[in-house]
Amino acid sequence: MTAASTDLAHEGPGFPTWHRRYLLLFEELAQKVSDDPTFALPYVNEYDATAISRTVDLLGGDGLNIASCHVEDAHGKNCACHLAANGPGSVFSSWTEIGPNGTSSGKLSRALGCRRTAQTPPSATAIDFAIATRSYSESPWNSDSSLVTFTNLLEGFAIGPVGIRTEPAIDKPRDNHNRVHVYMGGTMDDVKTAASDPFFWLHHGFVDLMLEKWMKTHPTSVYPWTNSEAPAGHSYSDCQAPFVPLLSHAIFFSNSRAYGYTYDQIVDSAVVSTGSLVVITIVMTALVITASLLYS
Repeated sequence: MTAASTDLAHEGPGFPTWHRRYLLLFEELAQKVSDDPTFALPYVNEYDATAISRTVDLLGGDGLNIASCHVEDAHGKNCACHLAANGPGSVFSSWTEIGPNGTSSGKLSRALGCRRTAQTPPSATAIDFAIATRSYSESPWNSDSSLVTFTNLLEGFAIGPVGIRTEPAIDKPRDNHNRVHVYMGGTMDDVKTAASDPFFWLHHGFVDLMLEKWMKTHPTSVYPWTNSEAPAGHSYSDCQAPFVPLLSHAIFFSNSRAYGYTYDQIVDSAVVSTGSLVVITIVMTALVITASLLYS
């Protein structure tokens, strides 16, 4: 996802559309593995913190509840808490993270609220403020936290109306997308391994819902820049690497119906079906096995 020092998926205006494509590719794989062309990825309703905790329970629980949990420093950074080997969702305790180049980097881990920078999930106020912000992105078109734009609010590099957080100065502000990753801790708190946690896909389903709601709220707001103005890989007409076939961000900046799916738009309905979670489990297992075969 990076070329030299440029992140092609994060810290720029292409973040929402790059991840929309990522979700669509994963959903297509899920349909093939399940032999169900109607399968649709669920999302977790992050307006409701209890929906997050209930979903986590279905997916193996919170490693902080395990007596052997290890926290590397007093600030809660680098929390590494492996999941319980018994109880609901215990199958996930044996999962292995897949890191760069298909290498194993340890067991799946979580530590909800362990880090001081994100002891709680995003607030409903922060979510609504991001969606209500009309400006999609502005010069210098990056993750500068001083820019209160939709993309920076969505990804989590601007904190909107909720005030300055009492966080260590060395950390960037955390909200919405970023805040959930840090709040989950462990596997989700590392960009190299985050997608190994099945919660990643449910979280990004909600991120995509925020994009969809923003587009419906601001139908005249569009990508306002040319190739020369945005970071590499983030311009409207830039192709989304490393996906094939090569398609630009422009293709994914439309109503979700154009890609064959819709949202219920009832964001307080946070049920995640057990059937969908089973399919995600099968797909993730298939990806782990495939990676092991390719890189062993």
